[in-house]
Amino acid sequence: MDKKEEFKTFVRRYPSFATYVQNKTTTWQELYELWDMYGDDDSVFSKYKTVVTNDLTNVINSIRNINMDSVKKNLSNIEKGIKLLQDFVKKDDVVETYEPRPIYKRFED
Repeated sequence: MDKKEEFKTFVRRYPSFATYVQNKTTTWQELYELWDMYGDDDSVFSKYKTVVTNDLTNVINSIRNINMDSVKKNLSNIEKGIKLLQDFVKKDDVVETYEPRPIYKRFED
């Protein structure tokens, strides 16, 4: 396995590296150079190696922080929009039956 593939496996072990790159705290090039010079287990990576724990706890906390009043308001608005669209699309109101007048009858007969 070449060095680039080894670095990729190293980075996959710590997904927090991607967060630091997305936040523009560092670049992949800088991380690669540090990894190439110091190796996997050096203290240089200690600030980047934050392990995400308690994923379930994070999800539960996120759910607790949801403002249910705003969710209810948004769902109500969506429901109103759907009802409005249904009123426009009603098939029963649009269909008009055409009844041809017999040929032998006049307008006032």
